[in-house]
Amino acid sequence: MKSIQKTKNFEILNLKGSHVLLLLFLTNLLFLSCSDEKDILKLDAESLKQTSWGGQHIESYNGGENVLYSEVGIIFYTTETGQYDLKYETDLEPSITKFEYFVDGKLLFIKKNISLGGYWMLVEKSKDKMVLEQSSGGEYSYKATLVLERRY
Repeated sequence: MKSIQKTKNFEILNLKGSHVLLLLFLTNLLFLSCSDEKDILKLDAESLKQTSWGGQHIESYNGGENVLYSEVGIIFYTTETGQYDLKYETDLEPSITKFEYFVDGKLLFIKKNISLGGYWMLVEKSKDKMVLEQSSGGEYSYKATLVLERRY
């Protein structure tokens, strides 16, 4: 009788032990599958293709003393071409500009010497939002920021 009871107790302990191991395994798997935020911070021309973004273009001079805001809309037609409209606070109508671009990791480069031309560094990104910065923004220098939300 005692040997049967010991066997049942052993089976219960063994069953509980396997549950604990399973729980530890699943917890470990959960933590390993969580992505690092740094892995997300990169651009991909293929994922930009045929998307539309809208938001603000913020320019600051002299360490942020002089700030100029404008509304911006950007459409990436292909992996290399797009169009943006830019309307400064003082403008009655937006200016519309077609552009060529390329992507390299966290950098978006808009070709031509135009309002949004040059290198833009991705500093924040989610499925429906991205923030890009241009220049260092150091003391007495120029800094531009694009804060964009996905439309389509």
